[in-house]
Amino acid sequence: MTRAVPAPAQAAQTPTDGQRGQAPAADTAGGGRGRGRANDGSQPERRQGVRRPGSDPEKFGGIAKVNAATGEIVRFYEGSVPGNGAALATAGDLIFWGDLNQKLRAFDADSGKILWETTLGGPIQTSTITYRVNGKQYVAVVTGLGAVTASLFPRSGVTGINPQRNNAIHVFALPN
Repeated sequence: MTRAVPAPAQAAQTPTDGQRGQAPAADTAGGGRGRGRANDGSQPERRQGVRRPGSDPEKFGGIAKVNAATGEIVRFYEGSVPGNGAALATAGDLIFWGDLNQKLRAFDADSGKILWETTLGGPIQTSTITYRVNGKQYVAVVTGLGAVTASLFPRSGVTGINPQRNNAIHVFALPN
């Protein structure tokens, strides 16, 4: 059985004089993931994130709350290691957030105080979820090594991640 695979999306491009009406050239072969050669036979473009000039390397990642009415931003956690999953806010005024250095934390939603922290067996790569079974609430998160975030490890000072031993689902029961 053969499946049709959609072509990779092309980046938006504003044509310059002499380019109007021409379709943009594909940048790489192999699904745009940096493998293979570009259509003209050259090596594919390699992109790397660059820290903003003057930025504090100890504040590479973190979470904040935003007042939607005023636009006020209150940062209540900043650290040297970024996260790759969304924060989870619960009805019990808890915020769960994990980072690439294997730390999962629970914060008080009002004060931002860290209420609980644990080190998992791998970097947190996805969003944390919560669910309830027979009246008991659980929090679950997946850890693993992602291809996109692997380049973030050296830039954020994360070392000692073994890609062969960190894919797991971690589940924690919340106290009543």
